[in-house]
Amino acid sequence: QASTPAARPGRHWPSRVRPRLPCAGGGAAAMAPKKAPAEERPETPAVEDEPPPPPPPTEDEVTELETGLQLPLRGVDVGEIWALDGDFTAQTKVLEAMLGLAEKHPVAPRRQAVCEFYLYNLSQAKALCLSTRQGAVFHAIMDQILNSMRCDDASARAQPKDLPCGPEQCFQAFQQLLLQHSVASPPDRLDIFKVSEARMLADFAMSTLFKHFLLYQFCLSCPQEVRPMVP
Repeated sequence: QASTPAARPGRHWPSRVRPRLPCAGGGAAAMAPKKAPAEERPETPAVEDEPPPPPPPTEDEVTELETGLQLPLRGVDVGEIWALDGDFTAQTKVLEAMLGLAEKHPVAPRRQAVCEFYLYNLSQAKALCLSTRQGAVFHAIMDQILNSMRCDDASARAQPKDLPCGPEQCFQAFQQLLLQHSVASPPDRLDIFKVSEARMLADFAMSTLFKHFLLYQFCLSCPQEVRPMVP
């Protein structure tokens, strides 16, 4: 019989090979460097969107032209007054509120004369089929001429020669303003009016304001004394 080889001392044959399990907390994963915790960044407050800029004013909303002419009434204001055509009392109240005539002319007769002058000019502008913007520019020109006629320190017995501005000077200023806004050469000149329209407005001013120039100037410049009528 063949003899069975004897096992070497100090060595044995396992019945099965057991898988090696990593030790708890050991192994390659345990040896890897730990990542530092991510820093918490403060939350950035949400920036509110700025409101969009307001749209530029339309032609009927501007209060000053490129020529430097100030418009006491805008085109939309003229349209509001024209909408009350036929109601003189309502037009008077609206116009006095828009222009602050009660503060500018505390004396009632003077305020009434100025208000009627403005309304008469606007009525003529509408009769000539001008636009509301043209009506506002015509009002501004006539208002500037009317203010140049005024002399606050005049006495009740002042003569026309004593007043600083006469009819010729005022008419030249009126012609210059009307021409400045009847020729297309911006920004110094604007074609607000056609040549035919400017001619009709000049004829109207000649037959109203400049025909009664001294009367308007006296009403604006000289103090008035109101006396009650004795029956």
